[in-house]
Amino acid sequence: MKKIFVYIFIGLGFSVHAADGLFKAGGRSAAMGNASLTSRDVWALFHNPAGIAFLKNAEAGISYEKRFSMKELSTNALAVGVPIGKSGTIGFNATYFGFKNYNENQLGLTYAMRFSNKISGAVKINYQSFNIGDEYGSHQMLTAELGFQAMVIHNLWLGAHLYNPTQGKLADDPNEQLPSVLSLGAGYLFSEKFNMEISAEKNSDEPTMIHTGIEYHPIKQFWLRAGMASQPFKSSFGFGLELDNFLFDFAAGFHPDLGFTPTLSLTYHFNKKQ
Repeated sequence: MKKIFVYIFIGLGFSVHAADGLFKAGGRSAAMGNASLTSRDVWALFHNPAGIAFLKNAEAGISYEKRFSMKELSTNALAVGVPIGKSGTIGFNATYFGFKNYNENQLGLTYAMRFSNKISGAVKINYQSFNIGDEYGSHQMLTAELGFQAMVIHNLWLGAHLYNPTQGKLADDPNEQLPSVLSLGAGYLFSEKFNMEISAEKNSDEPTMIHTGIEYHPIKQFWLRAGMASQPFKSSFGFGLELDNFLFDFAAGFHPDLGFTPTLSLTYHFNKKQ
């Protein structure tokens, strides 16, 4: 019975989570349909690492997602970004998805550079492992990511992200490889209170997925968010609450067949000026 459950889980897990090995995390992004190619906080490590180049101070955060309210499909994530020198930022992230009999893990190291106040780029290297019980063992591989952000006109940002450009193969199984994923998007700040983002994500093995999200900032320490994604259609909403140096984000996602997905994240801003 355990083997049957593992087979079912593997099929479900690959169809709903990281079939391409690309992890996403953070409550803000989850609430906005994962339309986050132009975000410029520590959670950009999971969407477009070029965004951490604009950090003014170090940031660290933790995130938890319970996909379709199933503990076996939960994702735990850690993100750290530290500015160095005049224009560089170092980022580190760690992710764990799954449970004892099937899990995926990722450790990522990023270097991002700000070329000006309007342009940034990043290179990221990931160590990823896939573990399928004692009987099937584990497989490891290295993947790379490239990111770019630019403000082309006032308040309009463009972002590009490429994951696994070489379609890296699993170390223990040269016949198995992860696909490349190319994402392009834009974000526009209509005012200090309203922001909108849209992106298109193309997996080399799957149809293009569209992500859209909006964010409303009615008062200084509170945000409201909503978003949608295609392939299949999913909707989401959430909020953010800032308390001193802490930022708490909550998101609720809805899949038409598989149900409810809550996401929580907590971010700490070091040396933030009040």
